[in-house]
This record gives sequence, structure tokens and C-alpha cells, in this order.
Amino acid sequence: MKNGLLFIFNIAFATLLSAQLTSTYSITDVSCNGGADGSITSNPSGGTSPYTFNWSNAGSTSTITGLTAGTYNVTISDALGASVTGSPTVSQPAVLSSTVKDTACGSYTWTQNGNTYNVSGTYMDTVQNGSGCDSIISLDLIINYSNGSSASATACDSYTWPVNGTSYTLSGNYS
Repeated sequence: MKNGLLFIFNIAFATLLSAQLTSTYSITDVSCNGGADGSITSNPSGGTSPYTFNWSNAGSTSTITGLTAGTYNVTISDALGASVTGSPTVSQPAVLSSTVKDTACGSYTWTQNGNTYNVSGTYMDTVQNGSGCDSIISLDLIINYSNGSSASATACDSYTWPVNGTSYTLSGNYS
């Protein structure tokens, strides 16, 4: 009180409290195995905007694109210096593959690619499936060879077959 006057001061202190900074993520997975068309969008909430983004792939916006499968780390900071980290993951589909098993005598022409094979083995071809992704087709091929053979010989009086030592004196087919 001063000179009979009473001064009353009402001082109101307002503390601006913002909600805790968090983020959710919208993820677009890679469309084909080994592709690079994935994306991640960070959706921050709480804190005080504007937000800054620091991604492990050097991205600095809320959305990063052209991603391969993998985990991408991000630190999101708000205008007051609060930050939150996240590690969203972009996935990819499995490699599409199938195997055909076949057996042939002497040689085999694979209708998949038109190649003719004369030796047993595993052969592969890559084709594009209905989704536009590569699919791998394997051919497990067994080639059986004939156990028989034929030979012809011309002789005047007789012929001795060298395989078994038999002598022949008449013309004909022998087995």
C-alpha cells in the first residue's frame, strides 16, 4: 500500500505446452523383388510445427521415394527442438520362380525359350509375369542316351565284328 492506495497485481503465467512429438508412417512397398519404387511418408503429430526431417538416405522432406527394400532411419525435429526417431521398413515380394522337370532321349527342345539341350542339367530362363515382375523358370532336365548303335560294313567273303569277334559270311542285319 502506498499513499493509501492498494495495488493488486494479477499476473497470469501461461505455459505453452505442446503435445509430445510422434510420427506414424505411410509405406509403399517395392512392387517387384529387387525393385526401387518404394516410398515412405512421415506423418508427424504433436510438437510444434514446422518439422524438419533427417533420413538415413540423406532425404530431408516428409516423403522419400525411389526406395529399395530395407529399413530407413529418420529423426524428426520440431520448431522447439524436440525430436523423435523412427525406423520404418520397406518390404518387397519374394522372387517368383517355378521348376519344370523333364526327361528326354538324345535331346530336348524347351518350348519356354526354343533352346535345344543335349546334356542333362538345370537350365534357367527369366520371363516377365502378369504383374510386370521377373519370374525365374528352371528346367531340371535328364537326357537319356540310346544304349544301341548301328554300324554298316562291306566285306567280300566274311566280316568279323570287332565288338564281339563274331564272323559273318552272309549279308543281313545282325544284333
